[in-house]
Amino acid sequence: MAALSGVGLNILVAGAGTGAYLLTLHLVAPAVAAFAGAILGVLLFIWARRQPVRDLRAMPPWVRGAFVAFTVTLIVAGGALTLQHQVFPWRLHPSSMVLVGCIFLGAAAYFAHAAAQPGWAHAAPPLLGFLTYDLILFAPYLRMLSADSVDADGYYGRSAADSINMTSLSIYLSVLAASAVLALYFMFVHPSTRLVWRRAAAMPLR
Repeated sequence: MAALSGVGLNILVAGAGTGAYLLTLHLVAPAVAAFAGAILGVLLFIWARRQPVRDLRAMPPWVRGAFVAFTVTLIVAGGALTLQHQVFPWRLHPSSMVLVGCIFLGAAAYFAHAAAQPGWAHAAPPLLGFLTYDLILFAPYLRMLSADSVDADGYYGRSAADSINMTSLSIYLSVLAASAVLALYFMFVHPSTRLVWRRAAAMPLR
């Protein structure tokens, strides 16, 4: 339960950024909903921070270093998107860029929070989340390598309007591949962190 503090921080950053942008578009009701989500993120963060951490395993240095790299990458990409710079493999509509940018910045807060913690308990959930993200998106993105073009909604093929940004796509695929290898190794291979049935330590981590 203590690891949910990172989720709360993620929701807070993404929700607050989304709400602020929606207000600039005079979309009051959606903005209020986004701010309400941000408040729930704050409450979740406060509650989770009070929960004891019972998994005493340390976070491997490779995982911490990867989380720092993910944080920097997400801040750069998310910041560019919120400023409406096209950094995606395909063209996004301006409003979509800002909203996706807010999501990226929320994820950056999640990884930064995990990297700042001492134990594996805070590392495993974001690592599993990234692995799920990889499994869903890697195949569609890989197929783009053989596509001629893509439209603003991400549909690709010879009839689509825009050419694919292969540099951006290659970087995106590299990040997905690296995170997948990292997650698979530490979740299923590494002897001190792999997922096995074990009784949690009784003493909380302080």
